[in-house]
Amino acid sequence: MLPFVERVDALVEVGAPEGVWTLSRIPQEGIDAAATGGVIGDPDGEYPADLIFASEYGEILLIDEPGHIARAYPMPGAVPSWIVITEQAVFAGRIGDGGLPDSALVRIDRETFAAEILLIPAPFDGGTQWPAGWAVATPDQARIYEDSVGFAPAGAQGIPAHSWLGEVVVDIDDLRSLIDGVEITPGSAVDRFSDCPNRPPGSSPAVFDNTTGTYAAIIESIDTDSLVVTFDVVQWLSGQDATDAYHQQHPDDSNGPPNDYWIRNDNPTLRDAPVAADADVLLVRLSTDSSADVSAGTLTELPAYFTQTPLPFTLYWLTFDAETIVGICEQYTP
Repeated sequence: MLPFVERVDALVEVGAPEGVWTLSRIPQEGIDAAATGGVIGDPDGEYPADLIFASEYGEILLIDEPGHIARAYPMPGAVPSWIVITEQAVFAGRIGDGGLPDSALVRIDRETFAAEILLIPAPFDGGTQWPAGWAVATPDQARIYEDSVGFAPAGAQGIPAHSWLGEVVVDIDDLRSLIDGVEITPGSAVDRFSDCPNRPPGSSPAVFDNTTGTYAAIIESIDTDSLVVTFDVVQWLSGQDATDAYHQQHPDDSNGPPNDYWIRNDNPTLRDAPVAADADVLLVRLSTDSSADVSAGTLTELPAYFTQTPLPFTLYWLTFDAETIVGICEQYTP
């Protein structure tokens, strides 16, 4: 993960009881550190599935009082340009331009921090290659968005939004109705960008069985010569499980766990297990391509990769079959 100074260029900051909601993009320091010439990903791949330009990557962030990122909502190819905070939700979005023509609408529940994201494709852009979990507006829905978001000097009507583009106004009632009418599965930033195929839904198993199943773990080391992984099984908790565990540890905090998950480690026992030479490896290459999606990796690259994502602060899902690890998938944790 990019260091804060290379990741966050705050375009707009709006204070709220839960922290500071921030519209951000990658600063020049991050562009220089992440890629050559501003290209992130496979330069021979297909845009935007395999590569993007760092200048096209944005985020909606919630920064807590100590100045740490408490919540992160990646917006690849859709740098957010406006934000409005209502009593129950944060509404934010993008107004497309000549460089990045697509627009977007985001609603984040201020209690659960679940997010719904609607892509508003430009007429000349199919809007087909975007993160899993994003809904794509129909032409009629796109027109509603265009009528609900605009610039006051141009005659648009609505309440003022916080924007780095100028005097943006939005019709919150129409935007609320728009996103209510779209079938979107709300999710946290974690849920939207975690593509581990064998990850169990909800919380991870409470009992470890090395003969079968997929488990959350902290990898301590890997020996690619002897094909042995040393790891510590933990519990990944989500939903009510995460809330209950968080309040057990922080009884005086009325808020829930950051980013809607909690990691519990009641038994820090280190274990060794063989790993198959052809094990599936999936990694979050946020430090190099600024995407929270997983992409294919190899066992042999893991030692070098671990120097970029220092252990033991990264969580992985380990899939077992007959006491052997057959899958390693990195969990995105904002």
